[in-house]
Amino acid sequence: MIAHKERFEDKVCPEPNTGCHLWTASLRKDGYGRFRLEGESLLAHRVAYELYIGPIPSTTDCNLYDTMSVCHTCDVPSCVNPEHLFLGTHADNMNDRNEKRRQAKQKGSSNGRAKLTEAEALEIYNAEGTHQAIADEYGIARSVVSGIKNKQLWSHIHE
Repeated sequence: MIAHKERFEDKVCPEPNTGCHLWTASLRKDGYGRFRLEGESLLAHRVAYELYIGPIPSTTDCNLYDTMSVCHTCDVPSCVNPEHLFLGTHADNMNDRNEKRRQAKQKGSSNGRAKLTEAEALEIYNAEGTHQAIADEYGIARSVVSGIKNKQLWSHIHE
């Protein structure tokens, strides 16, 4: 195990501003590190957990929602700092993600790219006039006005 630990540590670079230990070797498309161990490709943060904290409990059934995840307090996929890792179920991990508002699709003004508030979207939905005139008034594209009026965009304002 010591040889594996030394090989693992050669692929880690501490980041002084965040305290993250960034994985410098192979990364998956989603940013999680990969570590090859005895012919098997493993997630680097899970290996870090086992090397520095201890075994990851497993369950007897193969239900995704019961298996233990190694979660990040820092939310940096390439981080392998054991101080930033904790165990939780898949549901715990998803709840942590949601509490931090990191899920992929945020509705309405919670979306970081939103240019409107829910109140403005509702005003647009109820507004009279051409789509272009409404778009010009709010500084948005005519297609956004059309999407709001057709309940294809901002549809949650009608719930």
